[in-house]
Amino acid sequence: MAAPFKTKILEGRFELVISADELKATISPIPEASFFETEKEALLSSIRSHHVTHGILETFREEDDSLVVAEGTAAEDGKDGWIEYLFNRDHSLHITEEHGHVDYRNLGTVASTTKGAPIAKRHLPTRGVDGTTVKGTPIASKAGKMIEFVMGDNVEQSPDGYQLLASIDGCPQVVGHKISVQPGYTVDGDVDYSTGNIEFMGNITIAGMVKPGFSVKAAGDIVIHNGVEEAIIESGGNVTVNAGVLGRGTCSIKATGSIFCVFAEHATLDAGGDIRVKNFLKSCKVTSHEGSVFAEEGKGALMGGTITARKMIRGRILGVELGEKTVFTILGKVEMLRKREQLKKTLKETEAQLDQFYGAADRFTQAFPDPEERAAKMSEVENFLSGKYSEAEKEMKEVEETLSHKDENCIQAIERLHANTEITFALLTTTIQNERGPSHISVSEGRILSLPLSADDLAKKHG
Repeated sequence: MAAPFKTKILEGRFELVISADELKATISPIPEASFFETEKEALLSSIRSHHVTHGILETFREEDDSLVVAEGTAAEDGKDGWIEYLFNRDHSLHITEEHGHVDYRNLGTVASTTKGAPIAKRHLPTRGVDGTTVKGTPIASKAGKMIEFVMGDNVEQSPDGYQLLASIDGCPQVVGHKISVQPGYTVDGDVDYSTGNIEFMGNITIAGMVKPGFSVKAAGDIVIHNGVEEAIIESGGNVTVNAGVLGRGTCSIKATGSIFCVFAEHATLDAGGDIRVKNFLKSCKVTSHEGSVFAEEGKGALMGGTITARKMIRGRILGVELGEKTVFTILGKVEMLRKREQLKKTLKETEAQLDQFYGAADRFTQAFPDPEERAAKMSEVENFLSGKYSEAEKEMKEVEETLSHKDENCIQAIERLHANTEITFALLTTTIQNERGPSHISVSEGRILSLPLSADDLAKKHG
């Protein structure tokens, strides 16, 4: 580095020092105040004679036993371009207080994006501002460096090149500087206080378990490699739990699709599709709205609680030998049966109203003396009641047509059906009084029929 420039000025009375970078000029010693009243102009002239022409201060400033008389303008380098992430990169703590309590489970929602949405924005570098030394020499600034997107999987640049767009629905991520969108979100360990509740618009995979009091919600599938304890699980797809579900009465798993678990105790399982259990369901509330419930492997026991399915319930052991009653319900076409009963009631009531109408001509004569007005009013009432009756008849034919199609709704016990087990098919209910072996229970000619399970049914595996 160059040494500062030093020289004597004003007949050797002062030393002028110009810094090595030529951004500051000072004199020493510091003159008396009276000096500036008589000799300031001479001092300035002497300073300028040594090429100090830029940034001369109107009021000199004392600094380190010297007097700063001029300051240059430093160059300002331009700022480098930078990437702005349009999603929350940290699943960080967001504490909410309610009724004086802090909820440490609510750590915020996992970042998610949709196809075509911007996830990052590229900002251009700035040019910088040139400077000037106290001698008037220009100081060149450096322009900021350009930055480019480092593109990972499932991303694409916008047509203008300034934004990075997701090419799929999923979870935006940054690893190093590489930006990508993953089709799912993975929790490497348990869902607990370290993660908080998880909510994501795609698929979720959990390497550990879901601890008590926490919730996991996904628009897609949820796969939990360990168990679930007293937690809330909600999925817009399927839920797979590769271990047990210990509900203790406060656990709920809900899926638009199917549910699979090894076992479940004192939990609520609610699925749009099938529910499959590898070992047993004990004292659970289980509902398959449009599918079946299967427990065909391991112990294969459906013990206690309520088990409801649209199509079939099949397990190795159904019911409990002693103690809690188990209630099995096959929905089948229960809505159609209820609608048929309602339509029967509507037809009967409308027919009675028509009979009453035809027998009430005298009342219309008294109420409407004018023949034309009376005829119009009677026609209006008759058309309304006749139309109502015809519409109910049409709906009844459609319902009867649907009910005429043969269903294979049934309940099957592969090994044993315990006594004190309640069986419901749509609107029919019965209680099994005595223990039975392999059994096939279905509806025949308006009654619940229990028969030994056939060899073909024994050999089948539905789950």
